[in-house]
Amino acid sequence: MHFTFNNIWIFSSIDNNDAITIEIYRNPTETGTVIHSTSHLPFEHKMSAFLYYINRLTTLPITEKSKQKEWGTILTIA
Repeated sequence: MHFTFNNIWIFSSIDNNDAITIEIYRNPTETGTVIHSTSHLPFEHKMSAFLYYINRLTTLPITEKSKQKEWGTILTIA
């Protein structure tokens, strides 16, 4: 099952213990790019994507494994 929440695709599944597992979905065509550090845009605009990613990571009720996966993705993008 999937649903959207603030334009975020979230997939959920129920395991054998009737526990709901939630994961953050990234579109396969997602490029993992943000505003480049040498662009002439303000620093706040460059950091806004990472603040959003970290906020999403800390506020969604996802498993520890999913958090580690998302943190790795954030570090890769950075």
